[in-house]
Amino acid sequence: MRTDGQIKWHILLGGALVLSLMPIVFAISSSFKELSEAYGNVFSLIPQQPTLNNYLQVFSRLPLAQITANTFLIAVAVTIFKTVTGILAAYAFVYFDFRGKNVLYFILISTIFVPFTVTMIPNYLTVSQLVSDIYCDGLGACLPACPTGAMQIEERDAAPFDEEAVAERMKQHPATPSQPAAPPQGCPGMQARVFDKPAAIQQSPTLAAQSELRQWPCQLRLVPAHAPYFDNAHLLIAADCSAFAYANIHQEFIKNKITLIGCPKLDDADYAEKLTQILSSHTIKSLTVLRMEVPCCGGLVQAAKQALLNSAQMIPWRVVTISTDGKILED
Repeated sequence: MRTDGQIKWHILLGGALVLSLMPIVFAISSSFKELSEAYGNVFSLIPQQPTLNNYLQVFSRLPLAQITANTFLIAVAVTIFKTVTGILAAYAFVYFDFRGKNVLYFILISTIFVPFTVTMIPNYLTVSQLVSDIYCDGLGACLPACPTGAMQIEERDAAPFDEEAVAERMKQHPATPSQPAAPPQGCPGMQARVFDKPAAIQQSPTLAAQSELRQWPCQLRLVPAHAPYFDNAHLLIAADCSAFAYANIHQEFIKNKITLIGCPKLDDADYAEKLTQILSSHTIKSLTVLRMEVPCCGGLVQAAKQALLNSAQMIPWRVVTISTDGKILED
């Protein structure tokens, strides 16, 4: 027969177990939700409209087999290294007596309790400095611009640009045919290219794709900021060229969204100001920026970020990058 003390301990441990499992249950539940529901109805564990689209996108866009293999190799290598070094350290502490032994043992044991989050940033900063500064001239020699926005201007003293070192490095890492090296001068968005496309499958005229555009005008410069169709809308900000580069843009991006298009390179307008007015005047459920990989399209992303900051709106948003040959590079 269990005592009152044992029952209290079981209740306490049961509560701790539930708290430990909640993040796992929450993650699994959110994986079956649409993006808007995941952000808008955070504390609901049962999806209102369950979907497998998140899993389909992950399996179609990420090399999961390679990622799993890399993780396995790294885990095995780290385990072997820690086992070997641990055995050597244990042998020294057990069979040898030396000054400071207890202090060193205490320090060694203490490192076990340091969480990964404490060492993550120092490790990143260390690895980020492994590439020498002499290979960089500030964009142009090897890459016209970072397509993901990962690179940014950093004010610090750097080693001078070494043109010979760049040439030698590019010999060791030549550009692949699918991503040719950009010319050293000129705008990458104006570079002439030809894409080899497979022969298109002929479709019946009765099966023509239907437009999913829901409002007019759609030009960001022309759209009225106080238009009623912005209320409770999912907003799409798309680069002009994306409609021509990505074939299924209507079904995958424009459908069920209010669409605004623009080109930071050609339009002489402050997109951030207009977007701030829209976000401040209406309840926007989500915001998607559809940009091209060329550097000038980064202006759309910056305008969206600035508008979110100016309007102090906390809404789910994402950036999707389309390559010039019509493929999704990043989502």
